Amino acid sequence: MLKCTGTGLLFRTVSTFTLMSVLAHQGGWDELLFVAGPTLLIIGLLAIANKRAKAVQRNREASATSTVADSDSVNQSD
Repeated sequence: MLKCTGTGLLFRTVSTFTLMSVLAHQGGWDELLFVAGPTLLIIGLLAIANKRAKAVQRNREASATSTVADSDSVNQSD
């Protein structure tokens, strides 16, 4: 049987309360995940979309340049 006298009981109660509150609150890192997780997801999706949009733009510019070059060569041969 545990025997707590004087300040020992107070210290044990405070330390138990502190430990429980830290475990319940997790020190803020869990709240950080609620903000950082979706933010990083959105940043990643925007990076992927931007990369795809640049690739489409490059393809359009390349096809437009080749179309202009083809029409110039046809005009020169006439």
